[in-house]
Amino acid sequence: MAKLLVQVSTTDADFSIYRKTIIASLKNILDKAEAEVMVLVVYQSEGAGRPEDSLFSDSRVDLQLTSNFNVSAARNAGLSFARSKDIDYVVFQDTSISVSDGFIQLINIVVAQKIGIAKGNVQWGSSFSHNPEEELVLSEKCVSPIFDAYVWSYIFSLEALDGLTFNEQLGPGRYTAVKAGEDVIFLYLLFGRKFSFSVTYSVAAKVYHPARPSDNSKHLEYAEAQGILVRRLLSENCLNLNLLSYCLAFFGNAVFRAIIGKPNSSAILHRRIQGFIDVKGKRKLIP
Repeated sequence: MAKLLVQVSTTDADFSIYRKTIIASLKNILDKAEAEVMVLVVYQSEGAGRPEDSLFSDSRVDLQLTSNFNVSAARNAGLSFARSKDIDYVVFQDTSISVSDGFIQLINIVVAQKIGIAKGNVQWGSSFSHNPEEELVLSEKCVSPIFDAYVWSYIFSLEALDGLTFNEQLGPGRYTAVKAGEDVIFLYLLFGRKFSFSVTYSVAAKVYHPARPSDNSKHLEYAEAQGILVRRLLSENCLNLNLLSYCLAFFGNAVFRAIIGKPNSSAILHRRIQGFIDVKGKRKLIP
């Protein structure tokens, strides 16, 4: 039977907020995935100790405690674990993510048919449900590492990843230099520096993520890093139409929101510009 690793990156603060959601989602995968499932929870905290839940007494679940607040390092720990255990497939999850039965069905098809990479349907602000909402129909979807960058919506074979790891200078984390872009660069390198590629996909394979805060604080948190990322990609692909259209939307949307007075919009625009002109010289950290 094929082996599947579900790698979860969490901080103690996020785990306290989304505990019920992630625990229910993981138990559903453990119950219904037609593979030899292992779960690795990389728990980032400072002296908070081991989280308490019956899930962690399951022999299929490993808990790794760390004081390194770095989502890319946590995912790399998952990849290292997977390679040491001869895992066939890996799914990355954050604490706030939950998957539908449809996504688990997609996992089962991917494993049975030995598909290299598949992707679920991201749902923002939706509720997690154990029951499939519609028939699972597979298709080939052309996706982009910019517009479809959330690695927690993918199923990867270890063979397809071929030794690839996340850049630990990028992404959310206390000690990272560039606070976003780890998923984009990971997928960009995986698919040979292309901005368009085809993967197996199903609308019914839903992956749920909470809605972003209405004050746009998350957009503000990532704004400078996104500006750095756009500039770095443009320096290598200045004639790519997908990237050019994204760049126009990236700044056009920020200008429009600032004009109409959306929360934090002026600060977001300012940080995006700062990142784009690379005021702090961080662009060199992106391969």
